[in-house]
Amino acid sequence: GQQVRLLCDGSGWLVTDDDRPPYETWAVAMSGEATIISTGTAKTTLRFPYGFEMVESPIASVTSASTSGVVTVDINDDGTSIFSGNKLTIDANEKDSTSAAAVATISVPTRIALGSIVTFDIDTAGTNAKGLKVYMLGRRTP
Repeated sequence: GQQVRLLCDGSGWLVTDDDRPPYETWAVAMSGEATIISTGTAKTTLRFPYGFEMVESPIASVTSASTSGVVTVDINDDGTSIFSGNKLTIDANEKDSTSAAAVATISVPTRIALGSIVTFDIDTAGTNAKGLKVYMLGRRTP
């Protein structure tokens, strides 16, 4: 007896129980799987094809952990960091940011407008870290 809404995303049907679009995840590769990461600005750049509302802080992962030092990622929306406190970090000998000593913080929700240029910077690379990826959870906005 529950009413649901069906949305077509171009590749299949999505089910939601309200008028808001369902959550989706943007996965952004910032290096090759076997490539040691290095610092730099705009290591990856995206132009958003629709408005996007982030509902929690992003997470990052690596295929091979840094053997020494922290990996730090900054995400910029049209040149301004989305982080309101700590940036996204992966501690040495860890493979993701979920247990980082410095927890990344954004203002929730963080809205990225249609057509925004979003850049991903590597502020610190640690040592020998490889296969860096960033994941952003949110939903489309009108």
